[in-house]
Amino acid sequence: MKKPKKKSIVNKRAHFDYDLKDSYIAGLELFGPEVSSIRKGQVSLASTYITVQDNAATLINMAVQPLKTNAKHFTENMHTRNRKLLLKQKEIDQLLAAKKQGLSIIPTKLLTEGRYIKIMLSIGKGKKLYDKRETIKKREQERKQIDY
Repeated sequence: MKKPKKKSIVNKRAHFDYDLKDSYIAGLELFGPEVSSIRKGQVSLASTYITVQDNAATLINMAVQPLKTNAKHFTENMHTRNRKLLLKQKEIDQLLAAKKQGLSIIPTKLLTEGRYIKIMLSIGKGKKLYDKRETIKKREQERKQIDY
């Protein structure tokens, strides 16, 4: 019997709100109960953001909901605690340079396939309201072309 393929958790708003450019893949510093919850899909990247300070990148506000089986192992602030990102120094320097240019670092995808849990980061610039309207208009035109 085949195992079902695990899906990665995607930040859907990232592509809509930002014009994304470069991507990086980073590891996460997690505890055991968090790993099992993430593998079951009990995580949200909706309001997550990344800060880079003191040569360390930190993932802030990623909500990990405890499973019923491991809820007693979660402490009060464990589900929204700050998590350290595991990146090489060269990558951290590139992220710092992007921050100095006024760009944002956005988590776009949480990869749960394989042995390790990793997160995909993208550097991007925030879209203006008229850019978002243009994106919606293009999407609607593509849907109409497919229907006909």
